[in-house]
Amino acid sequence: MHVGVRYRNAVQGTGERPWELHIVAGAVVAAGAVLAAAPLPTTAARLALIWVALAVYAWSVPDAAAALVTAGLAYLFLNSFLVHRYGELSWDGAASLAQLGLLALTAVPALGRRWLDAVRNDLALTAELSTLVSEHHSTDMEFDTEFDTEFDTESDAGSGTAADLRQPARKQENRG
Repeated sequence: MHVGVRYRNAVQGTGERPWELHIVAGAVVAAGAVLAAAPLPTTAARLALIWVALAVYAWSVPDAAAALVTAGLAYLFLNSFLVHRYGELSWDGAASLAQLGLLALTAVPALGRRWLDAVRNDLALTAELSTLVSEHHSTDMEFDTEFDTEFDTESDAGSGTAADLRQPARKQENRG
C-alpha cells in the first residue's frame, strides 16, 4: 500500500515543483530580503531592494500565484519590521497601498517567464510537427502511388476488389 501526498500542480518527470514549495521558498526569499534591507536608511531604498529580490525570485520560479503570496508575505515583513518597529502591523493609507501594489507587481516577471516558456515550447513543437509532417508526407506519397497503381490494374467489376470500392454503389431493386 502506497501512502503519499499528491500535489495538483506537480507534474511527474518534468521537474516542476508544487506551488506550496514555491510559497515556502518565497517566504525564505522575502525574509532574507527584509533582513538584507534592514540596514538601508530609507523605506524607499528598502522597498527597492525587496522588490528586486522578489522579482528575481518570481522570474526563477514562474508561478504567479506563489509570487503574489510571496509579495504579500514580504509586505507583512516590510510593514511590521522595517516601516514600524517590533513586529507591529499598521495601515498608513496611501503609502501602505502603494507599497503593497508595488510588491504585487513582482508577479509580472513570473507571468512573463511563463509566457516566454510557452512561446518557446510552441515553437519547438511546431518545428517538430513540421518535421514529422514532411517525413510522413514523403513516405505517404510513395504509398499513395503504389496504392493507386494497385487500383488502376484491377478492373474486374463486381468481384469485391479494390476497383469496386471506387465505383459508385448501384441500387438493386427488390422485386419480391
